[in-house]
Amino acid sequence: MAERGDHLRSLNSTNGWDVTTPLSFIHMPQLTYAGEIRNAVLIVHGEKAHSRYFGEDAYKTLQGENKELMRLPGASPAFNSV
Repeated sequence: MAERGDHLRSLNSTNGWDVTTPLSFIHMPQLTYAGEIRNAVLIVHGEKAHSRYFGEDAYKTLQGENKELMRLPGASPAFNSV
């Protein structure tokens, strides 16, 4: 008999693959195809946000004139005590 929580199709018990998680995207750089986006894009970031660099990089990668980068002055992540 299998131990508690162990199942033949369990990802933790076998070499199975979960098709509902984004594991396949882990090794793909997020901005690889950003230059192919043709829809309007609005990127909003707090001026002091730790991830602001990513939004700025995405903005640079986007093509065309239908894009806008909005920085909110003084805004920072909710968990930041600054």
